[in-house]
Amino acid sequence: MITYDTTVDGSFVTGGPAYTSYSYSHTIASQNKRGLTVFADGFSVSGITYNGDAMTDLGIDTSADANSEFVKLSAYFLLNPDIGTHDIEITWDTSRTSHLAGSISFYGASQTNQPVDAQSDFIDYDVGGAASTSLTIDQDDCIYIGGLLTNASTAFADGETV
Repeated sequence: MITYDTTVDGSFVTGGPAYTSYSYSHTIASQNKRGLTVFADGFSVSGITYNGDAMTDLGIDTSADANSEFVKLSAYFLLNPDIGTHDIEITWDTSRTSHLAGSISFYGASQTNQPVDAQSDFIDYDVGGAASTSLTIDQDDCIYIGGLLTNASTAFADGETV
């Protein structure tokens, strides 16, 4: 059975000097069959690591809002991340002065199959609405991880229904 471990809001950072990488800490519990997913905003994410281990890019669609302002949420995954508190480092191809990031870990996950589907939907909250998506899970022992990117934070599992 897949069990939730913890989430970390990697924070909303805006303004200040330009940078191409950002790191924050995430603690992984001492459990078997661990998994870690990291979400970050931006078109130019070139890679994400946990304790120096490269994570796999799951690939996320890009959408545009009513004002033609493009938004992208990148998702990366790592099987069997190291136990303990270690840094997640996000690297972008281009310099930036703001970002959003967050991560979620769990255990009891298959160590032979990485996620097979990743997608995103965009809701323009300036005009109201609720974020929703639909998917079909056709494998046993799967987990659905929902990430919500707002203008101030990332959030996981708040008000989700499956």
